[in-house]
Amino acid sequence: MQKFLFFLLILLDQLLKYFVLGVSFSGTKKICLIRNFLDINYTENRGVAFGIFNRLNKFIIIVLVVLVLLTFAFYIFKNYKLLKNKAVRLFLTFVISGGVSNLLDRLIRGYVLDYIDLKFFPPIFNLADIYITVGMVMLAFHVFLIRKNH
Repeated sequence: MQKFLFFLLILLDQLLKYFVLGVSFSGTKKICLIRNFLDINYTENRGVAFGIFNRLNKFIIIVLVVLVLLTFAFYIFKNYKLLKNKAVRLFLTFVISGGVSNLLDRLIRGYVLDYIDLKFFPPIFNLADIYITVGMVMLAFHVFLIRKNH
């Protein structure tokens, strides 16, 4: 089940990015979906989270992303007992699929395509970023609060 979800999450993120790339923006790179709340806003993120370090060479960023994913994987395998828990596996699936999908962007396009523009949240982001954020928050919640109480 986890493998299926992993590939499904990556596919969904990549399909949305493909859709955004294919949309005609008629001279603008923004489409209003819900007025004063949500736009589709084509943005090329050549940096890392929220565009920081955008002046770094893309090869260096790819190496750093791979190192972070490998470090994350090493931590998981070192603490393999965590993997016995279905919820932890689910949260990790979200985090890793988001990281892999954004890494695919960097390898294929040279940048990460961001497109979700919430008017109350300044950074523009994508579905993979949501996977990573939700997965990490839930994982942290589980590891630091739920496991601690058992």
